[in-house]
Amino acid sequence: MSTTSHIDRFIGYFREQMILIDGIPKSESSKIFKKALYVSVIDTLSKCVFPHRVGNRERFVAFVMRFSKWGEGYNISMPHLAKLLRVNPDPAYEKLRKSIFNAYNSSVVHRSQIVGIDTDPTYEDIKKDWPVQKECRIPIEGVTLESLQHFNLLYAYRNSLVHELREPGYGAEFDEDEKNPYYHSRTIIDGDREKRRIELVYPVNFFRKIAETCISNLDIYLKDNQLDPYDYYKFGTYWIAELNE
Repeated sequence: MSTTSHIDRFIGYFREQMILIDGIPKSESSKIFKKALYVSVIDTLSKCVFPHRVGNRERFVAFVMRFSKWGEGYNISMPHLAKLLRVNPDPAYEKLRKSIFNAYNSSVVHRSQIVGIDTDPTYEDIKKDWPVQKECRIPIEGVTLESLQHFNLLYAYRNSLVHELREPGYGAEFDEDEKNPYYHSRTIIDGDREKRRIELVYPVNFFRKIAETCISNLDIYLKDNQLDPYDYYKFGTYWIAELNE
């Protein structure tokens, strides 16, 4: 078979899987099942483009950045950033803290309005005021500014689905047809006090849109570069990949 035929067969297989995922009967857990399977599709596709990337995060995030056409994925999640700046009280973040808190506290999301992630600040906007001192570049061990980008938050979501079969946070999906991420507020009772939390929601149809877009753009990429996707996976009798020639 030619490389083009291999690509068509490869892409066709995943399009068929998408149809099967879409057809999962509606139930209390169907959204979680669908999301877990959509990210599994993305994970698998990423291997034929970045087979030499070390670590799942690097491969997954790089693939979604390149093939999803998700412009808002570069944005920094405002609630996550605000929380990070509260957790670390270092004066090095004072300028950024003031501007972020002012913008965050005045957001209409606190007045029970749904707000899209297009209102989040861009990475470049935050980077300008991010401390340059080496000891301040990472406010909390393991959490960088990049960790707060939606691309990386999507990977964190993927981990919750794949490893724990649950969704992070307590967000609610109000519209079954919604395809774009958003924030909404919720009130919790803590003793005799009410606390308002802002929840980030990635709807099930958003996962489908990202996976479908990645498939379509990968199809074009493989054909333009004459790359046979099957060259980057190991097949064979043995479950230990290294034993298959």
